[in-house]
Amino acid sequence: MICYYSGIVYFLFTLVILVINIFNPIVFSVDQQGMYHIYLFRAVLLIIQSILFFASSLYLLHLMKIVDKNMHLHILARAMFGLIMAVMLLLHMTYVPAPFYSIGCLIATCCYYKFIVENLKDDHYQELDRLLRKEQEYKKQINNIELIANTDPLTDVKSARAYSEAISEIDDLILKDKLQEFGVIVFDVNNLKSTNDKYGHKMGDILLMTATRTIIKYFTDNDLYRIGGDEFVVMLKGKQFTNRKMILADFETEIENNVKNKGVIIASGISIYRPRQDTCYRLIFERADLRMYDCKALLKVMEQSYH
Repeated sequence: MICYYSGIVYFLFTLVILVINIFNPIVFSVDQQGMYHIYLFRAVLLIIQSILFFASSLYLLHLMKIVDKNMHLHILARAMFGLIMAVMLLLHMTYVPAPFYSIGCLIATCCYYKFIVENLKDDHYQELDRLLRKEQEYKKQINNIELIANTDPLTDVKSARAYSEAISEIDDLILKDKLQEFGVIVFDVNNLKSTNDKYGHKMGDILLMTATRTIIKYFTDNDLYRIGGDEFVVMLKGKQFTNRKMILADFETEIENNVKNKGVIIASGISIYRPRQDTCYRLIFERADLRMYDCKALLKVMEQSYH
């Protein structure tokens, strides 16, 4: 605060002295021959200015002891600026023609730029890097949230929310006539309600997880969705679509063996996309769903005949 007010007083004092110098030269003058003459107050002004620079530098060096270490470089650069100017002002008094004052300003400015501006650039880059990492972390959190939302908590396959998004994509492809080979298999786990009623929901959950593992043996979990309590859907694409008959035959063989051996029983129904006939996903699904119910009824009859 003392340095601040001292600077203001010095400025006002210099202003008054320069005004007086216009009428009565006490700092400098130029005669008719162009000769430059200096007087006592020039030295006084330079000495006071040098003392102010020196005092501010000492104060800044003192501040380094009490401020955060991150600010040390900034304060040191300002202190060096003041010391350089103080020394150059004193040299300027010894030999007037030499441009010590200008040299001091140049050196001090270069010093300030090197230690402050360059450091600020580094701080700016570090801040940008911090913000970039924060944004990446934020995106990662968003992706994790989306992954959790799109995953069924019991079976770890895709959830009903992910299924709705997949339907929207399929409908969009159908609308644009870009959907290639595509099919749907609807699965329904038999006896879930009776298991829950007789043995409790914990056993019902075990039944659902067992059914999930059975389906995944034949169809990748990436294309498997749990769309309801005991209902699952597989969207057939690529190799799974090409090999669908063989895969589904093997799956049905295991289910028939499960009926005989009291294992998990899963009804299934398949439907294939018909270009230019199926105007939306719902039509494909409904055909598969009807076939699944036919299969479910057949499995019930088989189950009764064996037990």
